[in-house]
Amino acid sequence: MLALRGAGPLTVMEMEAPWNRRARRILVLLALGALLLSGTAGALASGPGPVAPHGNGGLPPTRASTLSGVLEPVHWTHPTASSPPTLISSTPAPDQVLHVLVTLQYTHRQTLHWLLSQLSNPSSPDHHHYLTAAEFDAEFSPSPSTYSGLIRYVEREGGTAVQTFSDRASLAFNASLPALSTMFHTNFADYRRGATPFVAPTAAPSLPSSLAMAVASVSGLDTDPLLTAHVDSRLSLVSPAGTVARHAPSTSGYLLPPTVKGVQYEYAPDFQVAYDEQSLFQQHGYPTTAVVATILWAGVNISGNPVGPFVPADVYSFYNETLPAGVPHAHLVGVPIGGAAAPGNSASFDTTGANFENTLDLEMVGSTAPGATIYNVYGPSASFTNLNQAFATVLSPPSGDPGLNNVSVISNSWGGAATNDTSWYHDLEQAQARGITVLASSGDSGDNPASSKYVGTTVEIPSSQAYNTFGDVAVGGTTVTLTNGLTLASQVAWNISSSDTADGGPAGSTGGISSLFPEPSWQTASSANHWISGAGRGVPDLSAIAN
Repeated sequence: MLALRGAGPLTVMEMEAPWNRRARRILVLLALGALLLSGTAGALASGPGPVAPHGNGGLPPTRASTLSGVLEPVHWTHPTASSPPTLISSTPAPDQVLHVLVTLQYTHRQTLHWLLSQLSNPSSPDHHHYLTAAEFDAEFSPSPSTYSGLIRYVEREGGTAVQTFSDRASLAFNASLPALSTMFHTNFADYRRGATPFVAPTAAPSLPSSLAMAVASVSGLDTDPLLTAHVDSRLSLVSPAGTVARHAPSTSGYLLPPTVKGVQYEYAPDFQVAYDEQSLFQQHGYPTTAVVATILWAGVNISGNPVGPFVPADVYSFYNETLPAGVPHAHLVGVPIGGAAAPGNSASFDTTGANFENTLDLEMVGSTAPGATIYNVYGPSASFTNLNQAFATVLSPPSGDPGLNNVSVISNSWGGAATNDTSWYHDLEQAQARGITVLASSGDSGDNPASSKYVGTTVEIPSSQAYNTFGDVAVGGTTVTLTNGLTLASQVAWNISSSDTADGGPAGSTGGISSLFPEPSWQTASSANHWISGAGRGVPDLSAIAN
């Protein structure tokens, strides 16, 4: 299950990974707003396809010979779930067309691993000497011949609407089920899990060995999961616990948070004061040259027709009404992929919650990174294909969006059941080599499987995907009370108890220890290891306002 997200996990491990300490630390703080200020979520019912993962590659090490030559299995990224699906039909409708993303292996992988270790080593002369996009591509991109060979194969086997990427690390295309059966040497079938129907391969996908050795992962060979909405705006009131000392800030022009029926409602710009961003603005100025990307998806209207991800006028009106005079406003750019609808008034008819979450992200990022350019990169629905392609698009943008080449922060307000997403793994490597911070909220379920926000596992991806020298920064959620001077009166873990169903419980900030990803070395050497004890990757890394 994938879920829309505004909050993440518990505040047990408020620490900073060494690979996240950047000279441009101001952007790390400012972009946190994209993951925060939400007690809402939408969810995507999902689970594993009929082929279970086996080990690190997710596929059994089988070989076969056909007229195409020796075949090798390739990693197929798909969701996981606790219950197997039910077979509906072994002959799905042949006119179904899937959108597929192929992620290629980087070249010189040993050199890349060495570089990542040096970038995060304070004793190295290469510490924080990040590469530009052009430098990374020149050193690590797949060769032109490998890339053109894959393109020829895909087109020969029936792939259409082929989209290439300048870094040659990804290839997107559409294909019918018969074409995909031939292309990946597997059959397809119709399945159902609960009330959710989907199509998926009946066996592990394979490619000719000459291509398989160059492919890291394939996304999109199934239609599981499907989007469902669980959106509400109800909040829980948590009693103040503890006081945090702050300097005396300037609150001129900021709106004081109102209290309604005992619940305080904060305005997003208030956190420029509460989190002491003002001192950063005084030292460095407003981040008017900063580029931030948000990754999510768009929704559909009541008729099932696609709509845009947000209404630009709504977000700009929010800036006009809440930001103090003289504070620069962010510039918004929508980057649709996979045939998604453009931003616009159609988003107001969304029935899935995607418009709500995209709007919330843009309001928070623009309020805490005033003056930045914010690219909202999104597909038409929630799927690994669209999310992985969105990440690839941020790193290797189309010619019409050259500003994305300057991105320094990527925000993800979504999560899904823990699985090996090899495509995301490769993009995280490139992001780290280029000094790009990737933030990911890690859950709204409050660690409770009974929560409507539960996605199938307590610890989710992408937030739990962090390794020794690169990875996502997992962001948890808190409940905040502000003083009349907009300083922090209290900040506690966001939680709605299971007995508080009127306020959407059980729900809240999610955290825990991954059973899939090992504990990174920087957590082993930190105070977080007191709780983790080597059991696995612990989340979150830091936490801030969630509801």
